[in-house]
Formats: sequence, C-alpha cells, structure tokens
Amino acid sequence: MTGLSDSVSIDRSRREFLTRFIKPVTQAKTTSPAFPDGVNILLLKDQCIAWGRGICDRCNHVCQPHALLFVGLMNPRVMQSRCTYCNLCVEACPVDAIVLRPGIIQESEDQPT
Repeated sequence: MTGLSDSVSIDRSRREFLTRFIKPVTQAKTTSPAFPDGVNILLLKDQCIAWGRGICDRCNHVCQPHALLFVGLMNPRVMQSRCTYCNLCVEACPVDAIVLRPGIIQESEDQPT
C-alpha cells in the first residue's frame, strides 16, 4: 500500500511543480506598462513564452517587415525602426506580451504611405 501512496504524492508534487511554470503565463497583467520616450512598441519579457519558458514564434510568423529579431530560438527583440505598427504581432501573441503605445495605430493609419 505504501507504493500507491508514494505514487500519488509524486504525481501531486509533479503537478504542483509544473503549475508554477504555467501560472505566470496565464495570468494577465492589468496595468499598462510605462513606455520610454521614442518607444511605441514593447515586448514584455516577463510574460513572453520565448523568454525562458519555451519555444514560441507566433509573432515572428505574422510580422511582414521582420521587425522581430529572435536570438537563437528564443529571446525575441523588437526593432523599432522596422515596425509598421500593424498590430498583427499583438493579436498573434497568446500571452499578450507585445504592447503598442495607446493611440499609435490610429496615428500611423492617418499618415500617407
């Protein structure tokens, strides 16, 4: 009988261990991040799956101007000079780790191309 109870406690501890990695990804931040001067798009490393949690490149697949640079398979960076603020990467991110400055989409649509 002790073998069964040991197995149950191992399964429970494994589940609790894995839950620690999943919870930060699924929790949404309610506060708006602070944008430095001249920066219109932010990649929140604490929320990004590719920054230390696993492999994710959904944002990279939808970015036509290639404004996202992945160092290896992880650690994406946003190249501000290439970004067109199309919002496709924001919509593609499963954990809302990419944030555009409020109002930037309307401003970029008003400008002639």
